[in-house]
Order: sequence, then C-alpha cells, then structure tokens
Amino acid sequence: MVTFNCKAITNAITILPNGKIAPCCVIKENYSKPIESWNDTQRFADLKVEGTPSPCSQCVKYPKNSYKSFFDKFGGPNLQYLDFRNSNICNLKCRTCGPHSSSTWAAELNLEQPIIKTDVSDYLDQIINDGVREIYFAGGEPLLNADHWKLLIKLIELNLCNKISLMYTTNLTITKYKDLDIFEIWKKFRKVKVYVSVDAVGLAFNYIRSGANWETVDKNINYLLNEKKVDLSLAYTLSVISVWFLPDVLSYAKEKKINVNIFQLTDPHYFTLNVLPDALVEKCVDVLNKCKQTNPEYTKKLDLAISTARTNDDQGSFVTLINNILLSDKIRSESLFDLLPFKEAAIEKVFQHQ
Repeated sequence: MVTFNCKAITNAITILPNGKIAPCCVIKENYSKPIESWNDTQRFADLKVEGTPSPCSQCVKYPKNSYKSFFDKFGGPNLQYLDFRNSNICNLKCRTCGPHSSSTWAAELNLEQPIIKTDVSDYLDQIINDGVREIYFAGGEPLLNADHWKLLIKLIELNLCNKISLMYTTNLTITKYKDLDIFEIWKKFRKVKVYVSVDAVGLAFNYIRSGANWETVDKNINYLLNEKKVDLSLAYTLSVISVWFLPDVLSYAKEKKINVNIFQLTDPHYFTLNVLPDALVEKCVDVLNKCKQTNPEYTKKLDLAISTARTNDDQGSFVTLINNILLSDKIRSESLFDLLPFKEAAIEKVFQHQ
C-alpha cells in the first residue's frame, strides 16, 4: 500500500473563514487545523497514511486528471501555494450558495453575525516570506475582501509582485475598492488567471447569481479580454437550475473566444442533476447532447453530467428544490421558476398525494 502524499499537505495552505486552515479547499469541511498551527511544518502530517485518508475522499473520487496538476505541482519542503478565502463577505446571493459563503445570504436570513472572517494580520509577513509563488483568491467575493487588497499592496510595496502569480474566482461585479482599481493592480503581477462565475446570460444570470447585473459583468469581461497579462475563463457551475442555460453560456464564450471551466455541483445535494424526476431527465440529456455537438471539446465533462442526470437516484429531493426556488423567488421578487422547465413535473410531485 502506497502512502498518500499529495503535495498540498506540505506545500499549500487554505485559509478558511472560521479561524482555521486546511491543505486545500476540496478536503472535507470537518478536517481543519487552528490557524496558529501555520508555522508547524507537520501541520497536516496526519494525512500521510496508507491508502486515501477519509478527508481526501472527495478529491480522489473524481476522474484522475481533475486534480492531478494540483496534486503534483509542488516540490520542496516549503509553503508555495496559498488559497486565500478567509471571509464570507459577498455582495451576491447566488442560488446554489448559502450563508456560509455569502454575508449577503446570511443578512437575508437575519443571522446575528452575517460576516465571518479569519484575522490574518499576524500572518501576512509569513505569507510573503515563506516563498509563496501562487495565491488563489476566493470567497465570498475576494474583490470585496479588505485583507485581499492589503496583501496585494504589501506585495507591491516589497517589490515581490513580479514573482507571484494570482488566481481568482470572482463574480466580477465590482473592480474597485476605495481608491484602488484591480485592473491597474493586476498589471504589476507576474500573471493573473481569472475565473468569472457565469451560469447563464441575461435575466437568467441575474436570477441565479442574485444581486448581479449581467450588463456590468459583460462589460468587465470585455475589458479584461484586452488585457495581455490576464488569462480569463468562465467558471460555470453545472446544476439542475443552470443546465438549461448552458447552450447560451457556451455560445457567448465561443463568440468571445473564452474557455469555459465546467464544474459539476455536488452540494447542496438538491441542486445536483440526479434530483431530476423521470419526466425531465431526457430533456436535460437532450440539452447536454446538443452542447456536445456544437462544443465537442467539452464532451468528457458533459458525458459525466449525462451519467449523473440519468442516475436520478435522489428524486425525493426534487420537491425540496422546488420549494427552495419558489421561496427565494418570493423573498427576492424574482422569477427564476418561470424560466425553468419544471412546472408540470413540480405540480405532479407536489400534489401527487392529494
């Protein structure tokens, strides 16, 4: 039996909003360590076991090439990669998200402490001095996170920015913070990879990414397409509510000559493709097959989605899905339900016992 030796165990740290750290963001949420263990080189050594450690099962169950580049990308004993997601502050209430990752979601639910945040002020010097060469910013919304801006400014002041590559997952609805402009700051770094969260276009985008405005995001995308240092892709979350708009997203991306990274949602479970009732499965498969015909480069991921939809082993959660959509529509004065092909199936499932 081979000892599990993902390089993230020794070479990466993910800063979580709850005052803790983990080797990556894919690891199960119940595995983390206090941020005070940052300086302990053996902080995640308990993951070096024979076989696959249980906290890492979420990663290795995916196709082998999904995380291989991350698994193998680091060398040496030092911290090289930082995943910076220390706050849930966000200006949107995306339908497949929740209060754990969005302060605006939490405020809508009247939670006592909508913003959760890990104080990193004592660790900024260590981040910079530990030889980090790549920083990934996520959230929440990283471009609203004050600590994100502080870290970038410090890297610039110390003339280290030209040695560091940045990577983002962002809703790209905002680009400025106080008197700072992210477009100008990115020009100073070695290179920047930006994944823009786009699950639909137009009105459907506004509803799925509740609080966003498609025209604003489209404008910012167009600006970045002319920036040589920025490598821009769309991050598309494939879910039971977004799959119907995938043809529009792929058409938009093809027109703009942008790559689309398709991530199949696994949580919350009632937004996954396998909740579809029998009456909707083939409609979903038809959409995915048409996308394959026009965009064969995505065949592998679309085939995986087709397999998930045809499994439909969680049909019992379809009513939970419908309740979630309709309640969010009511609270937010939106009409996502009207854009989805769910009405007949919803009526059958909701009233079938009456």
